[in-house]
Amino acid sequence: MAGYGVGLTVDFLGWVMTVVALRFLPVFAGQAVLGTQIAIAAMLVRHAFQTSVSACDLVGSAA
Repeated sequence: MAGYGVGLTVDFLGWVMTVVALRFLPVFAGQAVLGTQIAIAAMLVRHAFQTSVSACDLVGSAA
């Protein structure tokens, strides 16, 4: 249960940082930050749950 709260907190902080980035940076830079954040989250889930990454996940992270 504590992991869920930590995950929500990290997700919220990431969202706040994205909003701040969009305020001060061009839109394409803010979108790049958001895309990187999603790819990092996908890789962290792999380690947290000891699962393998599917080809679809790899392609999505690379895009």
